[in-house]
Amino acid sequence: MGAWFESILIKTEDAEMVERTLRGIAKASDCKFLVGPALDGWTSIFPSESHEISDEIGPALAVDLFHLLVHDDDAFIYYFYRGGRLMDHYISWPDYFDEISERETLETRGKPEVFRDLLPQSESFSKLKALLAEEKFVFENERMSRFVDLMGLKNAVGGYKYLQAGEMDDIEEWDKFIHIEGQPDTAEHFNKRGEKRHALNRLDDALGDFDEAIKLNPSFAAAYNNRGLAKKSKSDEAQKLAEALVRAVKVNLTFAEAYKNRDFAKESKDNLSGALEDFSRAIELRPDWVEPYANRAGIRKTQDDSRGELADYNRIIQLGAASATIYNSRGETKRKLGDLAGALGDYEKAVELDPTFAAAYNNR
Repeated sequence: MGAWFESILIKTEDAEMVERTLRGIAKASDCKFLVGPALDGWTSIFPSESHEISDEIGPALAVDLFHLLVHDDDAFIYYFYRGGRLMDHYISWPDYFDEISERETLETRGKPEVFRDLLPQSESFSKLKALLAEEKFVFENERMSRFVDLMGLKNAVGGYKYLQAGEMDDIEEWDKFIHIEGQPDTAEHFNKRGEKRHALNRLDDALGDFDEAIKLNPSFAAAYNNRGLAKKSKSDEAQKLAEALVRAVKVNLTFAEAYKNRDFAKESKDNLSGALEDFSRAIELRPDWVEPYANRAGIRKTQDDSRGELADYNRIIQLGAASATIYNSRGETKRKLGDLAGALGDYEKAVELDPTFAAAYNNR
């Protein structure tokens, strides 16, 4: 296995601002940080988890920032932020994670001119461009090492786990590093961490966070909506497991497997009911918020509650948030209820709003 390096270099010597920002992020995520002292104007950060963490740090600090990664020694990657905005993205092997288009490949070839002013020596610019354009290195950590040398970045080559394990050969002033971690202590922190865990499909952990957010703030509409979404995901997961079990055993279904299948189906139903309750609670707390109406309509559709589904679509349209998709969905609901004239009108509106909406033409 090759090297797995990840570091974030921030152009600031304001240690208090960096620590305050990272403590807030740590409370709203599962991420921990090792933070070094400022060297030549740059502060180094080693995160325990990636998950696009620089997308949070960059806007929060709004300073020049490099997020550097070496992925299993196969690819060197960097992201460069300035003023809180992502200005440049580079990956030495563009198709490493997924096959991408020619346009996307060009966008990941690097535009070092946007941070040329940060080079310690202006004559290094041509060397930097040549480095980024060079064919694949046998070990991409070599490209990273050359990159940080040209940029004058210290304490950049390494990773959180390596440092925690005592591997710090290239690290200066280790005795001045601090470790930052934190547990959520507000409803907002729990809700935000729950969103991240849900995105990672850690559904039970996410549900636990949303439960804590609601416990701390029983009027937190967003937490109810998010918990409903997590319960819906749990329902989908249980339903897939039940269907997979039926396909696997087919006519050889045993009593034990039948009971297991029944449990999966019950879990799916229970989670759907819980999701419906959470979306309804979110609506009670924020009657003018569109998202939980759309989420509740989706649950009601699976439960064949067409009249309830229609009421939710009507409310979304009343709130002025209708789209071609909403009109098309309401048209399908009206068709199920036998209101063909109403359905036709909604399909017409969907086509008017989006002349490329093939499904609406087909439904009409």
